[in-house]
Amino acid sequence: MRNSSIRSLLLVSSLLLFVFSTPSLSQDDTCMTSVTNDCSGPNANWVALQADSSESYPTCAPVSTNVAFGSDGSSSVMTLGIASTDCPTSCATRPYSCAQVETVPQTQYGSYSCVIKTANHAGTQSSCYFATSGSGTYFQTIYFQFWGTNTTQVHVGFYANGVQYPDTIIPLTFRTDMDFHTYTFSYNENVVEFYVDTVLLKRVSPDFAGQYQMPSLPGLYMVNYITGAGDKNSIQTLGPYDGLPDSISVRSLAYTAAPCLNNTESESSSEASGNPFSGPADCTVLPPFYVYSDSLNEGWTDTSTSKINFQSTYPVRNGQYAIAFDVKQGAQLTLQFYTTIMATQYQAISLWVNGGTMGQQQVTLSLTSGGGPIASVNLGDYTGFQGIPQNGWMRMIIPLSDFYLVATESFDGILVKPAYSAFMGTLSIDEMKFIYGDPCIGDTQIIYGDALDSNWKDQSFGSVDLKSTNQVEVGTYSIEFDLFDADAIYFHTDAGFSSTDFQGFKFDIFNTVKQPKMTVFIAQNNQLGGNFELANYYSGSLPVNQWFTVMIFWEDLGVYPGTTLDGFQIKADTNDYQGTVYIENVELFAVATELGSDGSDALKFNSNLPFLAFLFISTWLFFYSM
Repeated sequence: MRNSSIRSLLLVSSLLLFVFSTPSLSQDDTCMTSVTNDCSGPNANWVALQADSSESYPTCAPVSTNVAFGSDGSSSVMTLGIASTDCPTSCATRPYSCAQVETVPQTQYGSYSCVIKTANHAGTQSSCYFATSGSGTYFQTIYFQFWGTNTTQVHVGFYANGVQYPDTIIPLTFRTDMDFHTYTFSYNENVVEFYVDTVLLKRVSPDFAGQYQMPSLPGLYMVNYITGAGDKNSIQTLGPYDGLPDSISVRSLAYTAAPCLNNTESESSSEASGNPFSGPADCTVLPPFYVYSDSLNEGWTDTSTSKINFQSTYPVRNGQYAIAFDVKQGAQLTLQFYTTIMATQYQAISLWVNGGTMGQQQVTLSLTSGGGPIASVNLGDYTGFQGIPQNGWMRMIIPLSDFYLVATESFDGILVKPAYSAFMGTLSIDEMKFIYGDPCIGDTQIIYGDALDSNWKDQSFGSVDLKSTNQVEVGTYSIEFDLFDADAIYFHTDAGFSSTDFQGFKFDIFNTVKQPKMTVFIAQNNQLGGNFELANYYSGSLPVNQWFTVMIFWEDLGVYPGTTLDGFQIKADTNDYQGTVYIENVELFAVATELGSDGSDALKFNSNLPFLAFLFISTWLFFYSM
């Protein structure tokens, strides 16, 4: 009986690692060995730490006698305790003793799992985590933490290269001290994923500026139970420790190492994900394939088993309707396509989400096959640092590579459901579509190069400098714009332009603010109209301290073809000073509608092209299988 947990744990870890597609280690990395612990007794690959003063925590020292083995009636368990017996004499001068178990062999990329039941004790903390032994930039860690009496939540995060990824609190639908649950994190050079009982709760990739990087050094896998530091911050977060003994219980531990090619060169099978700014080197003229825009597109069917409103009139991003449903236990949006879609057919799925009056929903989006999920992501991981916004729309671009499907795999549906069963308010979804990549740009019209074009007027107000030399990408000048109060860049043309001739406008921006608040407006008859917060157009986050190109489509501002427009505005969205941004190369753009350079044998757009492609592929597969 005691081996059932470890067998299940190994199976889960192996499945997670298969889906996760961890890349092979590079030539400079060491091949790691998988290790497990069924908690039935001492294990040669694991050691109970007997710490000296240099290895101790501020108020407790790990001692090996605080680690014991027994049974909970159905399985073997290892307990880790805290106490005050023989302290501080036998506790490295600390007032309390605590417990820590760690691997003997080093670990690195791969999947880490622990099956644990925590305590419910103020002033204490238990953790399952990976950590290196260095300091400064050489200290790296990934962790699950359980704080004091907060037994309906778990803290996750990581630290690498001297930078802490913001600690994230994830609510749970159970009490961590009442039963055993499986906590797993998997990571490689490009991503870390956190699971509870095999449900993906959070997925983090390096941010666009490269500030947050994955731990890369070898370290150890550990589980511990410690007392708080005793300082003001510790007491505020964990509560005051009363000095009474307590313990946590562990059923099993497992580290499943990433595949290793034994020092042979291999290209990574996964790329840095979640980055809508780094499209393919070659653009596409293929139009997006809509799943929903006012209604389900041809070929898609609603197979949801819960109540879904496909004609919600508020809030709506574009058109008349949006999808809306209450995020709660049993709720799920299930969409089925009439045939299969190859994993490599599109580059990404794009959608707009609105969190309603609550916001911050934890929701997973899965690709399905035959009605069952085959790969999932958590939408919260595509919202920058904000989470799904409250009473606001955010566009998400999710690369299909983030689902880690192999090239030969296919899917035929989409499933959106809560990551846990608590009521999280109403979630709205609009403009869901598959995209082939960044569109090819055709004709352009310059608004600002090194100066404002003569057909345009500067109606900006506040701290806007059109001849700044402080940060320039190309040419001599850029637009310098302090994000403060109601300051705004506002360009207007009396001549106007048609939204049919140009499909949007674009500009290069150098952003110095981590989470800038600025809103983009379009103008018609010199009156400002449709708008969105710029960061929310790019999944809640913008690159920092680097030039990048922003492309804004009229349709995303609620502008219909044939509309005459005459300007746009970029406005600071807070009364507080945020910092400075620089803008240049502002242009109207038209999307290319042909393939080929001379136009003689170019392929014209056809709105039914994706549908026809599916008919061709499915017909070919049908006859091939006969």
